[in-house]
Amino acid sequence: MDILALYPQCPHCGKKIGYFNRIEHCAYSDELVCNKCIVSGRFSDSVVEKIPNEFREKFRIFNMLPWLVIALIALLMIQSGWYRFGGWALSNVDKLLENVLYIFGMVLGGLLLLLITTRLPHLGTWMFYWWISKPKNKKKLEEAVNTKEEGRYVSTNRLYSLKRKIIDYLKNTQTRDLFIVTIILNSLMLIFFPIMQNKPYLAGTYFSAIVGIIWSLTLVCNILVLLVAAGFYSHKKRENKKQRVLVEVFSWTYILLFPFIFIPFIIGKIWSLNAFEELADELAGINFGPMLVLYQVIFIVQTILIILTVFYLLLKATPDYNLQNERKISWSSKSLKLKIKQIPKSFITILLLAVLIFAFAFSLLMIVVDPAMALGIVAPTYVLVGLFLPVIYATLKLIPRRPKKYKQIFWRSVKISAVIVAICAAPAILTPTWTNRYIEDQFDVAFGDDWETQISDDLQSKFRKVPYSAYENFFGFEISYEGAALYDVFYMYDSPRYVKAPDGTILSNGSSKFTEAKRAFTFDIYLPPNEEFGVGSNKYPLIMFCHGVGMAKGTGNANFSVSRYFANQGYTVVDMEYGRTGWVTNRTNIGHDGYDFPDTCLQVANCTKFLDLNQEYYHVDMSNVWFSGRSFGGWMATVLAYGYNLPFFAGNFSETMVVRGSIPMYGAHAILEAGELLTLDMLGDDGLGVMDVSAPYVRGSPNPEDPDYNPEWIFYNPYKMIDPSINGGFTACPTLMIHGTQDPLVPPGWDIQLKSTLESYGSVGIAALYPLGSHATDVIHWSHYGQSVLYYMERFLALTGDF
Repeated sequence: MDILALYPQCPHCGKKIGYFNRIEHCAYSDELVCNKCIVSGRFSDSVVEKIPNEFREKFRIFNMLPWLVIALIALLMIQSGWYRFGGWALSNVDKLLENVLYIFGMVLGGLLLLLITTRLPHLGTWMFYWWISKPKNKKKLEEAVNTKEEGRYVSTNRLYSLKRKIIDYLKNTQTRDLFIVTIILNSLMLIFFPIMQNKPYLAGTYFSAIVGIIWSLTLVCNILVLLVAAGFYSHKKRENKKQRVLVEVFSWTYILLFPFIFIPFIIGKIWSLNAFEELADELAGINFGPMLVLYQVIFIVQTILIILTVFYLLLKATPDYNLQNERKISWSSKSLKLKIKQIPKSFITILLLAVLIFAFAFSLLMIVVDPAMALGIVAPTYVLVGLFLPVIYATLKLIPRRPKKYKQIFWRSVKISAVIVAICAAPAILTPTWTNRYIEDQFDVAFGDDWETQISDDLQSKFRKVPYSAYENFFGFEISYEGAALYDVFYMYDSPRYVKAPDGTILSNGSSKFTEAKRAFTFDIYLPPNEEFGVGSNKYPLIMFCHGVGMAKGTGNANFSVSRYFANQGYTVVDMEYGRTGWVTNRTNIGHDGYDFPDTCLQVANCTKFLDLNQEYYHVDMSNVWFSGRSFGGWMATVLAYGYNLPFFAGNFSETMVVRGSIPMYGAHAILEAGELLTLDMLGDDGLGVMDVSAPYVRGSPNPEDPDYNPEWIFYNPYKMIDPSINGGFTACPTLMIHGTQDPLVPPGWDIQLKSTLESYGSVGIAALYPLGSHATDVIHWSHYGQSVLYYMERFLALTGDF
């Protein structure tokens, strides 16, 4: 406040002093100036030209260090809030409240730290002022200024001299090495892209991984070329206007083609997977196949364009490395014509800044929790490269930049852009480097260090050779399937138990089945290649997939791709249909609703008996069975796998069936832990909107002291079914859990708890936790998550099966 009282205005330029404009002192002349008159964060703009570059840049490398460290801590705090959440354990209100407070504390604490980063001082500047405060160093600076004025100055600092040599080399060569490497990489992509697109069997191979590395390097080099072109080849004050126009046109066209590559790609892929049946029925009948051709053509055009751009920069264009510190012309000093001319540009710049802030908020939301259930899947590829990268490029191109001035919107935008890129790229970087390594460490513990050698050569020949390919992450891969498949195979009728008339009158309250209505339940089945239904006696290991509550079986559901993939591997795959919970209000079209969780388990159990009776026709080996499922289906997968041979379920499942393992994907295992408290009157009839208490997953109460106590509860809770004292001494089968760390519907803590419980009783529990992944983490099979899931799932099957 004393400074503000003494200097309400800058003594140097006269600008008002306030929150954004502060008084600082020049490290050389000690004059007081505002931060807008400080160059390089330490020298007044009236003396800076006298100062040798060595002193302007001394310790500057440390300027970003506090920001990087605190920003990283802040982002980790925000991310860890939900990841460490143990779940909605309503049976322990104190623990639940503690968990919720922890989430809010970590998120708010992280956001506060991010806010603090906007006002952090530059560490390098602090270090320089500390260094210059010593008399011998101040004298050294003064001597350097004098020798520079005399033209005799030579730097004695080795690091600075090395830096200057590198910069001089780049200037002398005009970044020729970067240009040549970029041409080579893009030329290779012109060769490899058509090969990968037309040879689907190359997916998952070492060749695909190498092409992925080439593509990643190509993308990085292309961006560096655009930065070099923007910085040194397109100055507006250059006399060679033709060069600037050509470079700008080439650069803008290249960057703006990204959305036109990935939007057709996404539409075409959704169409090829029949996913419009699930997402938008009105689009299901439209042929979007040409979109897949369109994106390939645009990609090739874009690649040729960047090659032509680099050739022009290499052979024709001339760089300008003279970056002058131009003073910003105030709005009042501009002519009316110049003001009018600048309005459209200013409007577009403000709009782009708003989009950049939205992208920043999008990124922060992704590390808190992913409500869209897809951000972590698409962020590193189609969102970052296809959308945010063009926005960042356009924003930084249009924002005025004053070289050597740190306090300006441009550098704040650079920091925001760095956070966006770091967060969006994190899933694709951390999955192959952290998650895959973590999974393999668990495989070592569960199956021994030599687990890879335990898998036969015949099985390994069908496997993916690599867990990640950047090329596939961007451009996908087809799962070609030529095996036989049957759809809507009938296996049983069942009647609902929760039925209401259209006027709301309860016809059946759940205590028994409403036999006046019944529904046929079916499944889809996929055979390995070269097999036909009812022909031959070969039997294959069986995988039974259970869909989630919001899905159904069929060619458009999330199990479609993975079912065909594992059928190609030599498994018979069954995609189940079963009842849903909730009320039926139309008895003439009862749909899937009206059942409770025990009903759905018994429906799948009846399917195993049906398959057992028809083993030869459907080519199923009932001694080699795995249950897998997503969300609600993941909960079913664990209950079915852990309970099929318990006395409680006696006679319901196939008597010859042997379950080798369970693969729940973001399984809702602890849903009954929440449901136990929902039986309390304090929550009301609607269970606070969390669960329909009038049509619960499991009827009755888990509390032995309640009059409606139902002992069945314990046999639908996987955590308790694992306990040998409850299950009669059985050891739970090996379990591979797939889960995203930011899942908003099923907290990852549920699988972390399941893994811990399995290991405590001597069972195998492997948790594949995917960074920033949400619910439905694996639904895009070519994503960084999807590739990893396929890679380790096929190895888990091979290690747990009896082949």
